[in-house]
Amino acid sequence: MRYTFGHTNTAAERLKIIADFFNPLAEVIIHNSLKNIINAAADMGCGPGYTTNMVAKATHAKEVTGIDISSYFLALAKQAYPDYRFVQDDVTRLKPNRKYDFIYCRFLLSHLKHIDQVLACWLTLLNSQGVLFIDELEGIETDIPVFLKYLDTNHKLIRSQGADLYIGSKLDTII
Repeated sequence: MRYTFGHTNTAAERLKIIADFFNPLAEVIIHNSLKNIINAAADMGCGPGYTTNMVAKATHAKEVTGIDISSYFLALAKQAYPDYRFVQDDVTRLKPNRKYDFIYCRFLLSHLKHIDQVLACWLTLLNSQGVLFIDELEGIETDIPVFLKYLDTNHKLIRSQGADLYIGSKLDTII
């Protein structure tokens, strides 16, 4: 499995910008939507740990695990967030040897193929009252020319790898 934008410092900086923009709102939405106590939370495709830290704050979980395939991103995550557990693994093929109360992913499914199989795998990792929280795009409307060009480039790049930037609009037919 390969991350569309690579496993580099530039890619990590890109993920930091995304996290700085999306994390505050995601944290509030997650926190306000949870009904049960979260003991164990997982962040799928955690990258450098920015979303893992947000999940920890939002859920107040006793144990927080970030899972990613990139050893480079995981090294950054472990250095920045030593209180969390980080595991190198392929999030599309996880074994159900650990159960979670909460599983989160943001902008990960848009980079993957066979989403139905991935989600089925993740559901086996949830406790009986567990929550799978998926944060993906259905689309973006803008009239800012440079942002339109950026979106078009991303969409084409991701599509060239057999995935879909706007997977959010298809999730209701997959789940």
